Amino acid sequence: MAQASKKPRKKATNGYSMPEPLPKGEILTDIAKTRWKLGPSIGKGGFGEIYAAQDASKSSSKYPFVIKVEPHGNGPLFVEMHFYMKNAKQADIDAFKQKHKLKRFGMPAYLGSGSHEVGAAKYRFIVMEKFGVDVDKLREKNKGALPEVVVYQLAWQISYTLEYIHETGYVHADIKGGNVLLGDTTENKNQAYLVDFGLAGKFTTDKEFKPNPKKAHDGTIEYLSRDAHHGVPTRRGDFEILGYNIIHWLGGSLPWDSKLENPKTVQQLKEESWSDIPGFVKKCLKKNHQTLTQYLQYVDKLKHNERPDYKKIRSWFENEVQKNGGRVDGPLQLQGAQKRKSTGEEDLAQMQDSEDEDVVVKKTVRRKKKPQEIEEVVTTEVMTEAMKEVMARIEKKGAKKKQLKNKENKKTEVPETNGYTAEMLEIKKKMDDEKVAKRKPRTSPATEGGRMRRNLPEVNYDERNLKSTRSK
Repeated sequence: MAQASKKPRKKATNGYSMPEPLPKGEILTDIAKTRWKLGPSIGKGGFGEIYAAQDASKSSSKYPFVIKVEPHGNGPLFVEMHFYMKNAKQADIDAFKQKHKLKRFGMPAYLGSGSHEVGAAKYRFIVMEKFGVDVDKLREKNKGALPEVVVYQLAWQISYTLEYIHETGYVHADIKGGNVLLGDTTENKNQAYLVDFGLAGKFTTDKEFKPNPKKAHDGTIEYLSRDAHHGVPTRRGDFEILGYNIIHWLGGSLPWDSKLENPKTVQQLKEESWSDIPGFVKKCLKKNHQTLTQYLQYVDKLKHNERPDYKKIRSWFENEVQKNGGRVDGPLQLQGAQKRKSTGEEDLAQMQDSEDEDVVVKKTVRRKKKPQEIEEVVTTEVMTEAMKEVMARIEKKGAKKKQLKNKENKKTEVPETNGYTAEMLEIKKKMDDEKVAKRKPRTSPATEGGRMRRNLPEVNYDERNLKSTRSK
């Protein structure tokens, strides 16, 4: 077991203690006696450190799991552990998925948790499935805004996860781009997973709205709901938070983005904004947005202890997706991915934000061997229905041009009317007008395409027939 460090623990900006780094290869045993082997550190959260991990009983170079570690004295991971243990059983997730007939579902399953000691230091940890890139990073790579169709695909998926969480009696309370991760495998790469339940809590069912000053302003300030500013966890609050995220994902800004150092100022600006929702939306997005306005107006009318109409909310999101040429359960049509289709494995790895070096190397080799195959796969996933129609028209037009070019390359033009070209028809008309019976017979038969030329038939060569023939 690793030796305890004598250096004082660092403090996060939120006042929580940060754990000392654990060495790669450290073995952690969870409460079910399953042993997990730590890989490299892949990031730090507000409360602890995150490591790649693998099942210690299996010999592999891959790390398909992650383990969050925090000092035992911190509280958020304790809350998250108990939420997962109680509400994220795989059987419950599968039942919800089957009930709603979903192909995919963005609720992470509980895999394991426990305590770990290193010398005198004691840590708490939780094991989860490894996911890919988060929405904030995708937004950064897309110049601060995601395609509208993708934004509402994400909102539609997240609404199911919120419904599942609410059915357990809890709210998430910390929805944001950094806590929404895409899957890391071929099967789930188009599914958004809502993670980090460190602020999850029981929502209020009291008839009277009772502010709790001890919990006021607890969370990510820019996205806090107005109820959360009062310290009251509500279901409508989760959907208010989602609304703020939608504005940022669409490339908009919030009126309080530059005032985050003062929670009370942010709270006041939010109250003022919700007094004129259409004006608020227009100010944020620099344009009107009927669907988002309608959604926020509905959330505003919900009572603090009222159950949201999840189907109604999803219907608005679904209509917006369809209006933009997508399907709610279809691939996430990321413009950034389309732009990077020809740059190879380096950018693909960045999109997935993979920390597994061995996997990246293998993918690189595969792309070098079959670059065209990979390019086609990426292109298909990011093209909208409208884009596909445009491409089909371009391909059809190109095929016609190619066909015309082939005709021009022949020794004699392909006949257009009854076996003759327009030029030949013009000559025939003149010859008929001049009574061509006087012409001399040809000394050698003319050929066309290696065959004997036939006698010209009697045809009505008026201008209308010529146009209709060309159109064919």
